[in-house]
Amino acid sequence: MARLTKLPPLDARLVAVCDLDPAKAERAAQRFGGTPYTDMAAMLAQERPDLVDVVTQISAYRALVETAATAGIGMIVQKPLAPNWQDCVAIAETATSAGVFFAVHENFRFQTPMRRVRALIDKGAIGQPSFARISFRTGFDVYRNQPYFLTEPRLKCPAPHLLKGHDSPDPPDPGPDDPDEPYDLPAEIA
Repeated sequence: MARLTKLPPLDARLVAVCDLDPAKAERAAQRFGGTPYTDMAAMLAQERPDLVDVVTQISAYRALVETAATAGIGMIVQKPLAPNWQDCVAIAETATSAGVFFAVHENFRFQTPMRRVRALIDKGAIGQPSFARISFRTGFDVYRNQPYFLTEPRLKCPAPHLLKGHDSPDPPDPGPDDPDEPYDLPAEIA
């Protein structure tokens, strides 16, 4: 949220924030605007936003997507989409059945290093890339406000971005338990 204040003017406004912790909801509303809520269904019924950005623990995504979809409101969620394949399928089916906009995104792609890479590609400075592995670190402490990240299960697949668009009724092979162990992607997504 700290970066929200550094964005260029947009044709959008934050109408509400929601957190189970009333104090956090109130602080966010005071800092960024909008009305604070502690209940998403009540927020959606009262505010009727055009879009909801679900930013919380992945174990809560399914219920929150169902709440927004039932209200007929589109949403975005951050990756990973769910703690297991069954929830991923259920979330996608819920949004599809409701006919609402639904997207999974990676917010790091909007950070300065990624925008610089995009600008270089757009200028033709490196030609048309067919594959890239990009790694960078920031001083941002992701655990300070999200301590649950320390205990949530980690994705085993070393190439989660390559899985986007994977359309199969069977879950992809999660890869080796050791992230340093070599791994060949399954043929249907390689």
